[in-house]
Amino acid sequence: MSKAYLIAPFLALAAPAFAQGDGFLGAARDAYSAAWDVSPLTIENAFFVTRPAEIAGDYEERTSSEFAAGEPLLIYAEPKAYGYLDTETGKEFGVVLDLEVLSSEGTSLLQQDEFQTIRLTSRSEVKEMFLNITLNLTGFTPGAYQVKIRAHDIASEEQAEFMLSFTVTS
Repeated sequence: MSKAYLIAPFLALAAPAFAQGDGFLGAARDAYSAAWDVSPLTIENAFFVTRPAEIAGDYEERTSSEFAAGEPLLIYAEPKAYGYLDTETGKEFGVVLDLEVLSSEGTSLLQQDEFQTIRLTSRSEVKEMFLNITLNLTGFTPGAYQVKIRAHDIASEEQAEFMLSFTVTS
Protein backbone atom coordinates (compact mmCIF):
# COMPACT_ATOMS: atom_id res chain seq x y z
CA MET A 1 0.00 0.00 0.00
CA SER A 2 1.28 3.45 -0.88
CA LYS A 3 2.18 5.87 1.92
CA ALA A 4 -0.09 8.41 0.26
CA TYR A 5 -3.10 6.18 1.05
CA LEU A 6 -1.98 5.85 4.66
CA ILE A 7 -1.62 9.58 5.23
CA ALA A 8 -4.75 10.66 3.32
CA PRO A 9 -7.12 10.27 6.33
CA PHE A 10 -4.67 12.22 8.49
CA LEU A 11 -4.48 15.02 5.93
CA ALA A 12 -8.27 15.19 5.86
CA LEU A 13 -8.26 15.70 9.63
CA ALA A 14 -5.40 18.20 9.38
CA ALA A 15 -6.98 20.50 6.78
CA PRO A 16 -9.18 22.45 9.25
CA ALA A 17 -6.23 22.78 11.64
CA PHE A 18 -4.00 24.20 8.92
CA ALA A 19 -6.63 26.83 8.23
CA GLN A 20 -6.38 27.88 11.88
CA GLY A 21 -2.57 27.83 11.92
CA ASP A 22 -2.16 24.75 14.17
CA GLY A 23 -0.41 22.62 11.56
CA PHE A 24 0.09 18.88 11.79
CA LEU A 25 0.86 18.94 15.50
CA GLY A 26 -2.50 20.48 16.37
CA ALA A 27 -4.33 18.06 14.07
CA ALA A 28 -2.47 15.08 15.55
CA ARG A 29 -3.26 16.26 19.09
CA ASP A 30 -6.94 16.68 18.21
CA ALA A 31 -7.10 13.23 16.57
CA TYR A 32 -5.39 11.63 19.59
CA SER A 33 -7.79 13.36 21.98
CA ALA A 34 -10.78 12.21 19.93
CA ALA A 35 -9.51 8.60 20.00
CA TRP A 36 -8.81 8.91 23.76
CA ASP A 37 -12.35 10.11 24.42
CA VAL A 38 -14.01 7.11 22.72
CA SER A 39 -11.60 4.45 24.01
CA PRO A 40 -12.24 2.40 27.14
CA LEU A 41 -10.03 2.77 30.21
CA THR A 42 -6.93 0.64 29.64
CA ILE A 43 -3.81 -0.22 31.62
CA GLU A 44 -0.51 -0.38 29.71
CA ASN A 45 3.07 -1.15 30.73
CA ALA A 46 2.17 -2.95 33.96
CA PHE A 47 5.07 -4.84 35.50
CA PHE A 48 7.27 -5.25 38.55
CA VAL A 49 10.00 -2.63 38.81
CA THR A 50 13.21 -2.12 40.76
CA ARG A 51 12.26 1.34 42.07
CA PRO A 52 9.37 3.79 42.00
CA ALA A 53 9.17 5.99 38.89
CA GLU A 54 9.62 9.74 39.17
CA ILE A 55 7.78 10.59 35.93
CA ALA A 56 5.80 8.67 33.30
CA GLY A 57 8.07 6.27 31.46
CA ASP A 58 10.80 6.44 34.13
CA TYR A 59 10.77 2.77 35.08
CA GLU A 60 13.30 -0.01 35.43
CA GLU A 61 11.52 -3.28 34.79
CA ARG A 62 12.50 -6.00 37.25
CA THR A 63 14.05 -9.00 35.51
CA SER A 64 12.54 -11.52 37.93
CA SER A 65 9.13 -11.98 39.49
CA GLU A 66 10.63 -13.83 42.46
CA PHE A 67 10.53 -12.01 45.78
CA ALA A 68 12.04 -12.97 49.11
CA ALA A 69 9.53 -13.39 51.94
CA GLY A 70 8.74 -9.90 53.27
CA GLU A 71 10.25 -8.09 50.27
CA PRO A 72 7.91 -5.35 48.93
CA LEU A 73 6.44 -5.73 45.45
CA LEU A 74 6.94 -2.55 43.42
CA ILE A 75 4.60 -2.19 40.44
CA TYR A 76 4.55 0.41 37.67
CA ALA A 77 1.51 0.87 35.41
CA GLU A 78 0.10 3.46 33.01
CA PRO A 79 -3.67 4.05 32.82
CA LYS A 80 -4.86 5.31 29.42
CA ALA A 81 -8.16 6.79 28.17
CA TYR A 82 -9.30 7.95 31.62
CA GLY A 83 -11.79 10.79 31.87
CA TYR A 84 -11.67 14.28 33.34
CA LEU A 85 -13.81 16.20 35.80
CA ASP A 86 -14.09 19.97 35.39
CA THR A 87 -13.20 21.78 38.62
CA GLU A 88 -12.57 25.40 39.61
CA THR A 89 -8.82 24.83 39.31
CA GLY A 90 -8.77 22.79 36.10
CA LYS A 91 -9.23 19.18 35.05
CA GLU A 92 -9.27 16.50 37.74
CA PHE A 93 -8.40 12.93 36.78
CA GLY A 94 -7.31 9.75 38.49
CA VAL A 95 -8.14 6.23 39.53
CA VAL A 96 -9.19 4.28 42.59
CA LEU A 97 -7.41 0.92 42.89
CA ASP A 98 -8.69 -2.38 44.26
CA LEU A 99 -6.26 -5.15 45.19
CA GLU A 100 -6.64 -8.91 45.14
CA VAL A 101 -3.99 -11.59 45.72
CA LEU A 102 -4.75 -15.06 44.42
CA SER A 103 -3.12 -18.44 44.78
CA SER A 104 -1.69 -20.08 41.67
CA GLU A 105 -4.99 -22.03 41.47
CA GLY A 106 -7.02 -18.79 41.43
CA THR A 107 -8.30 -18.85 45.02
CA SER A 108 -8.67 -15.36 46.47
CA LEU A 109 -6.36 -15.00 49.49
CA LEU A 110 -6.53 -11.26 50.11
CA GLN A 111 -8.87 -8.58 48.82
CA GLN A 112 -8.97 -4.87 49.60
CA ASP A 113 -11.21 -2.47 47.72
CA GLU A 114 -10.10 1.15 47.38
CA PHE A 115 -6.63 0.39 48.73
CA GLN A 116 -5.13 3.36 46.85
CA THR A 117 -6.58 6.54 45.32
CA ILE A 118 -4.78 8.77 42.85
CA ARG A 119 -6.35 12.19 42.18
CA LEU A 120 -4.52 14.78 40.13
CA THR A 121 -5.46 18.22 38.82
CA SER A 122 -4.08 20.02 35.80
CA ARG A 123 -5.08 23.05 33.76
CA SER A 124 -5.15 20.82 30.67
CA GLU A 125 -6.16 17.25 29.88
CA VAL A 126 -2.90 15.50 30.73
CA LYS A 127 -2.54 12.18 28.93
CA GLU A 128 0.41 10.76 30.88
CA MET A 129 -0.50 9.37 34.27
CA PHE A 130 1.50 6.61 35.90
CA LEU A 131 1.04 4.50 38.99
CA ASN A 132 3.63 3.52 41.59
CA ILE A 133 2.14 0.69 43.63
CA THR A 134 3.98 -0.76 46.63
CA LEU A 135 2.63 -3.96 48.16
CA ASN A 136 3.98 -5.15 51.50
CA LEU A 137 2.67 -8.69 51.63
CA THR A 138 3.66 -10.33 54.89
CA GLY A 139 2.78 -13.81 56.03
CA PHE A 140 2.77 -15.38 52.55
CA THR A 141 4.46 -18.77 52.50
CA PRO A 142 6.84 -19.62 49.67
CA GLY A 143 4.91 -20.38 46.50
CA ALA A 144 3.32 -18.99 43.34
CA TYR A 145 0.74 -16.19 43.48
CA GLN A 146 -1.00 -13.61 41.31
CA VAL A 147 -1.79 -10.01 42.11
CA LYS A 148 -4.80 -8.42 40.45
CA ILE A 149 -5.17 -4.65 40.38
CA ARG A 150 -8.48 -3.15 39.24
CA ALA A 151 -8.54 0.57 38.42
CA HIS A 152 -11.77 2.59 38.57
CA ASP A 153 -11.80 5.89 36.65
CA ILE A 154 -12.85 8.71 39.02
CA ALA A 155 -14.54 10.56 36.14
CA SER A 156 -16.64 7.69 34.77
CA GLU A 157 -17.99 4.25 35.54
CA GLU A 158 -15.16 2.60 33.58
CA GLN A 159 -12.70 0.14 35.05
CA ALA A 160 -9.74 -1.87 33.83
CA GLU A 161 -7.57 -4.48 35.48
CA PHE A 162 -4.28 -6.27 35.11
CA MET A 163 -2.70 -9.32 36.72
CA LEU A 164 0.93 -10.11 37.47
CA SER A 165 2.26 -13.49 38.56
CA PHE A 166 4.94 -13.65 41.23
CA THR A 167 6.69 -16.15 43.43
CA VAL A 168 7.59 -15.81 47.11
CA THR A 169 10.85 -17.56 47.96
CA SER A 170 12.15 -18.50 51.38
